[in-house]
Amino acid sequence: MHNGRTVTSSVLPGVLFAVLAALSGAAWCASTASTLAAISNVAAACAAEPMRSGGTIYHYCDCGTGAQSGCVAGDDANPGTDPLHPRRTIASAASLLRSSAAVNDTVALCQGGAFNAASGLYIGSSRCGAGNICNDLREYTPTTFTGTAKPVINNVPGQVSLLNITGNVGGVRVMNLKLVGDNGALNNGNNAFFFYRGAHDVTMCNLDIDAFNMSIYNESGGAGDALTTNIKLTGNHIANSRMLGYLGGGDNAEVSYNYWDGNGGSMVLDHTIYLASSKNLVNTQVIGNYIHGQWGSTCYGAVMIAHGAFDGMLVKNNVIEMDADKVGAGCWGIGFNNNTNATHAIYYRNAVFSGNTIVNTGNLGLTVSSCPGCVIENNVIISDYRSGMTGISMPGYTQNVSRGDDAATAYVIRNNTIWFSPNSTGGGTGIKVSGEGTGYVIANNSITYTSTDAGIWGGVNCYDFPLALSAYAFINNNHCYSAATYKWEATRGSLAAWRSYAGSGFDTASFTGDPLFVSAGSDFSPTSGSPLIGAGNALHGALLDITGATRPNPPTIGAFEPAGPGTLSIQTSRKVSEGAPSAQLRVNRIGGAIGAVGVSYATSNGTALAGADYTATSGTLAWADGDGNPKFINIPILHDTVTEPAKTFSVTLSNLTGSASLGNSLATVTLYDDDPATLFLDTANSSFLSYINAIYGAGITTGCGGGNYCPTQSVTRAQMAAFLIRGVESDPAAGYCGSTPPFADVLVSNTFCGHIKRLKELAITTGCGSNNYCPNDNVPRDQMAAFIVRAVEGEPAATYCGSGSGFADVAQTNGFCRYIKRLAELNITTGCGGGNFCPSQTVTREQMAAFIARAFLGM
Repeated sequence: MHNGRTVTSSVLPGVLFAVLAALSGAAWCASTASTLAAISNVAAACAAEPMRSGGTIYHYCDCGTGAQSGCVAGDDANPGTDPLHPRRTIASAASLLRSSAAVNDTVALCQGGAFNAASGLYIGSSRCGAGNICNDLREYTPTTFTGTAKPVINNVPGQVSLLNITGNVGGVRVMNLKLVGDNGALNNGNNAFFFYRGAHDVTMCNLDIDAFNMSIYNESGGAGDALTTNIKLTGNHIANSRMLGYLGGGDNAEVSYNYWDGNGGSMVLDHTIYLASSKNLVNTQVIGNYIHGQWGSTCYGAVMIAHGAFDGMLVKNNVIEMDADKVGAGCWGIGFNNNTNATHAIYYRNAVFSGNTIVNTGNLGLTVSSCPGCVIENNVIISDYRSGMTGISMPGYTQNVSRGDDAATAYVIRNNTIWFSPNSTGGGTGIKVSGEGTGYVIANNSITYTSTDAGIWGGVNCYDFPLALSAYAFINNNHCYSAATYKWEATRGSLAAWRSYAGSGFDTASFTGDPLFVSAGSDFSPTSGSPLIGAGNALHGALLDITGATRPNPPTIGAFEPAGPGTLSIQTSRKVSEGAPSAQLRVNRIGGAIGAVGVSYATSNGTALAGADYTATSGTLAWADGDGNPKFINIPILHDTVTEPAKTFSVTLSNLTGSASLGNSLATVTLYDDDPATLFLDTANSSFLSYINAIYGAGITTGCGGGNYCPTQSVTRAQMAAFLIRGVESDPAAGYCGSTPPFADVLVSNTFCGHIKRLKELAITTGCGSNNYCPNDNVPRDQMAAFIVRAVEGEPAATYCGSGSGFADVAQTNGFCRYIKRLAELNITTGCGGGNFCPSQTVTREQMAAFIARAFLGM
């Protein structure tokens, strides 16, 4: 089944949000956020790329399936050299690009237009020599109508590749377009790109590629065929590839900074990325991709896999995240192995697998075979469900001598962090090194199993070293902690028993105990006092950590070095009702918590005056070593009975102590009047009147129309976005949505589009699933808790509800438990009565006024 997602970006949808699992909000590591930011930057750079100079721009406009309203088609009889007189058909555009365009010419398709291909299109030419790109296929802004969306090219149904670059041709950039397949049957041959027989120097950037059987087919060819070279896929959004997202390889192939959503994986032979070749390939890079989900309802195939002969391979800073409830057998994370029926040799020489984050990938996170001297470092592997997962298994499979595979030998497995969440109750193994080979180094790795249930699939094993001891060159400076019964080494038992057996100095500097992460499940940096800090081995450790920070000597165990003293930053603004007892401002310590630090603060007048509107306040805030929690400044507010406009005063930070840096140092507090008795015609009898008046005075609501507030109506998700954004900052500027709706079901003409877009950018929501927001759905109390807590202070830790919610009807296993618990701690709710929270009860507008006023106005 199609996963229902659609691709609608003008740059790249969703690139500014933290990766949150649907509405439950699990955010896996700072590495995820940095990967998404990098994807956003690459896509934005392509979107902003100026037209190629020194050549002619040929304009084309057609109004096929998916064109914007008002589209005006061109005519192939036109010269096409200006936007007022474009040509029309995509066949003409492809022919020009293939045969008659000169060096530096551009074929540009109208924004808002759509082109229905009648057959496969052949592009690229021989005019651009190897190593050069001299033509573009991209978008232009039409002048004959208002077109803003990416130009659409629709493929022919059936066994057709839409854009073909075959033979010794290439030298083209394809950018800022939307390509749509037929969403047909499995293996029907409906592909977006096909590269073959010497295709060279093609860059695909900021494309939306949707609903093909295979999105990219980079065919290395048979014995007499020239290899493809310099094929680069970067900064794209690729969704709903029925069988494979990417297949093949060539020399200098690059797959970087793409957002993959719902591709392949619905059968064991289907994958998001499948690197394969019958020839020897050099310099393959897979960097900075974010991969989520699979095409169908369940993942059965490895997400990223390779079978081939590769020399020079870098797999770095990719994030793979699968939904825990959709993982089936065979849904591995990264599997570069030799388990194939191919007759040619398999090897991965000069290969590095570094800085990848792998979440919920079945029973195996990362495995690589036939990889002499392989480096496996700084990877973070997470299991958040009952799985029995092995985090890292090397080499996975032994060499096939008869076909010439390389033997696995001398792997370096260092500074990896493997974490099993409390939901991972099936047992598991952290790192296993078995099968064949010698010279293995296993150093500076951290394994943590947080469930108290050792499971039924082999129990909990930190490490598994079944080979003869002579196969291992160095095993030391490793860590493991388990809340359940466990074995340090699968065949020997405890750390002491393993040491006794191994001798030779193995694991003499290794240890057990709580790793003291900053926030296990979301931030695996060690906090101050962590036993991981400085406990690693510099000789056998990684030089940099997962963030790119240089490691000291001795280094920290695991993927992250501690973050340092951090930055102190006050929130930029605060809205407060005049009737609130105080204005509370939050000062965050972000980016590290090493060492004691402090800062002074003081108020100063604006239009609000000390002694009349508020009490002048000054003082200091102090953080102890290891304390990364926010501190709060409370400024008493003085209430009067005079109806008056909003007033402001400021709070300034100064005089840092310790080695932290100073971020935002100035906050503006706005006081809103609460004196009018009734502002709406229908609220006089509401018990929430003071809250309703307060949010009106603060500009958070204007009511529901006709002078009314509609206090008993349910709040929709669209309205919720407006409440929150006005509470956090203010209304977005007119036209903020531009031509790019934030979700498939939110039109740019929607009154709340700007608010919803801003909500997404601030990581307060990722929607309701399948790239939708469900704007007209009513908001239940559990979702309200998540919305408000994220808006007020961000994500609670994944384990925050470990001691329960405090409400009888909210179990610890409830996906919203941590938000509901935190909402109560912030005094934004006391529940619905009788010790309950009523999580599924719909929130009314008058109730929302109370929640919003308490959260943002200090009431």
